[in-house]
Amino acid sequence: MKEQDILELIKFGEHSQLECKLGKGGLPKDIWSTYSAFANTTGGMILLGIEEKEGTFYPVEGIDVVKLQKQFWDHINSNQVSINILQSDDVKPIKVGSYDILQINVPRALRQQKPVSINQNPYIGTYRRNFEGDYKCTKEEVDTMIAEASNSTRDSMVLSNYGLEDLNKQSLIKYRQRFMIQNPNNDWNELDDKEFLRRIGGWGRDREKSIEGLTAAGLLVFGEEHTITDYFNNYFLDYREKVNEVEGQRWMHRFTSQSGDWSGNLYDFYQKVIKRMNEDVDVPFELNNEDYSRVSVTNIQRAIREALLNTIIHADYFTRGNIIVEKNSEEYKFVNPGLLRIPLEKAISGGTSDTRNQNIFKIFSLIGLGERSGYGLENIHNIWRKNDWEIPEIIESFQPETITLSLKTKKLISQNHLDTLKKSLDDVFNILTSMEIKLLSFLLDKNSSSHRDIQASLDIDSIELSKMIIHLEKLDIIERNTINNIEFYKLKNIDKTNDEVDRENIINSVKDKMKGKIRVKPEVLKQLVLELCSDNYFTINQISSVLGRTENHIRQKIVLPLVSEEKLELKYPDNPTHSKQAYKTKN
Repeated sequence: MKEQDILELIKFGEHSQLECKLGKGGLPKDIWSTYSAFANTTGGMILLGIEEKEGTFYPVEGIDVVKLQKQFWDHINSNQVSINILQSDDVKPIKVGSYDILQINVPRALRQQKPVSINQNPYIGTYRRNFEGDYKCTKEEVDTMIAEASNSTRDSMVLSNYGLEDLNKQSLIKYRQRFMIQNPNNDWNELDDKEFLRRIGGWGRDREKSIEGLTAAGLLVFGEEHTITDYFNNYFLDYREKVNEVEGQRWMHRFTSQSGDWSGNLYDFYQKVIKRMNEDVDVPFELNNEDYSRVSVTNIQRAIREALLNTIIHADYFTRGNIIVEKNSEEYKFVNPGLLRIPLEKAISGGTSDTRNQNIFKIFSLIGLGERSGYGLENIHNIWRKNDWEIPEIIESFQPETITLSLKTKKLISQNHLDTLKKSLDDVFNILTSMEIKLLSFLLDKNSSSHRDIQASLDIDSIELSKMIIHLEKLDIIERNTINNIEFYKLKNIDKTNDEVDRENIINSVKDKMKGKIRVKPEVLKQLVLELCSDNYFTINQISSVLGRTENHIRQKIVLPLVSEEKLELKYPDNPTHSKQAYKTKN
C-alpha cells in the first residue's frame, strides 16, 4: 500500500477493518484479540507505529519495526493463537514519509479455520469486530463456528423419532408430480414415499445410532410448521410486500410460516413467494432459438428465482434469525440466517460453491430449480448490470448472523453518463461497485470536487469514500490535486465526447421547440427547462440563451420555482449564490 493510501486511511481513525497501535515498547498485548477479531469477521489491517492524540492518528518516531516483526512471527507460530492464517507478505515494514510502520494484513479465515482464538480456549478467547472495536464472542457464536467448520452437510442429519406422519402430504404429492413432469422416465417415480424421499435426500439412516427417519432437509422442505419448530426452534418464514405506498398501511400483502392457513414448509414457501414476486414483472414476447416456442420466463424473473432459492438453500436453520423476503416498488430484498461460506468476491465471480444445505439444494435442483452450483450470484449480477440497475448489494451482519441481498430496480445513473463511462472504461466498468459508478458520474458533472463535497452528495461514510478513492486511483480512473491543503479529485482517462454530443443535441432540440414563439406559458417553459437540464447542469445564463428569455425572467419565474418544487437540483447546494451555480433536473 502506498504512503498516500496509508495517510488517507488513518485520517478518519479506526474502523471495522483498521486498527492502529503504538508499538513503541514492543508488541502490544491486545494485538492478538484484534488478530482473532479480524480473522473471524471480514479481515482487516493492523498498523503498528501510529499514535492517537485527541481523536486524530499520527505516525510516530522511534518504532523498531524489525524487532516488532520478529516478535510477531515468534508469537503467532507459538501457542498464542489457535492457527496462523498469514503469509509472509502479510507482515511488512513500510515507510510513511520519514516514519517506520509495521503493516499487518489479516485475511478473513476460512470456515474450516474458525474459530480463530487465543489462549488455547475458544470459549474465552474468540473475538469478532464491529465499529466499536473487538468484542468477545458468545458461546452460541463459537458453537456455530465449530459446527460450520465441518465438511458434512448438517441438513443430512437423521432426526430421531421423525417420520412420514410429520410431513404435509399435499406438499409431497405436489413435489412428486413436478418431479414426474421434469423426469418422466425416472425409476424413482415408481417408489413409495419413504424410498423416494431416501433417493432425493429427505430420508436417511444413521448407521452409528442404528436409526432411520426424516433428514433435517426432509422435515424443512416438506414438514408441517408445528413439527418443524419442534426441532428448529428459531424457524420462521416471512414474506412482506408493499408495492404502492398507502398511508397508515405497513404491508399490502404479508404471510408467515405461522399463518396457520398453509403448511409453512420451505417447498410451499417457495411456490407462494415466487408467484407473488413474478406478478409485476413484464414478460415480453420472445421466441426460443432452438424450437421457436415462446419464452415464458424473463432474465429478471430468473434472477429473482435464483435469489429466492439462494436464500432458502444457504440459510442456517440451526441458529437464530428468520428468512425474510420483501418486495416493494423499487427493490427485492432477501434475508437469511448464516454467513457467507466463501469470500464475497468468489461468490460473485462464479464457479466456486460451498453449499450449506446440500440436500435441500438437491431436492430443488431435481425439479429444475436452482442454477448450476456456484453460478447463482454471478448470474444475478450479470442480469442486473445488463439492465443498468444499481448493482446488487450483499450485506453480512453479526449478532445475529445474517446475509441480506438487495436487488434494486433503479437506474444507477443517467444513460448519458452510463454510455460515457462504459465507452471509456470498457471491461473495467464491470468490476466497479454501484457507489464507485455514482462517484464517477458525480465527477463527470463537477469536473473536480473535494472529499467533503463528494461525501455530502453521495451520503456515504468518509472511511468508505477513502477506500473507494484508493481503489479508483489504483485503476487509474481518478487523480487527486491539493489546493490550500484541501484535496480535490477529478476524472482521468475518461472521454467526455459522448456527453458533449448529447448536450448539444438537447440544446438544439429545445431551441427548435422555441423557434418562432414569442409568447410561451410559464408551464411550457418549465417543461423545456426540465428537458434541457435532464442530464447536464446549465447556468441561468445558458438557459436564458437557449430559450431566448432574460436572465431575470428565467431565474424568478422559471428556475427558482422549479427548485422550490424540488424538480431542479443545484450544482453547489451548500452555496446557492455561487458564481458558477448551475441546475440539473432531479431523477
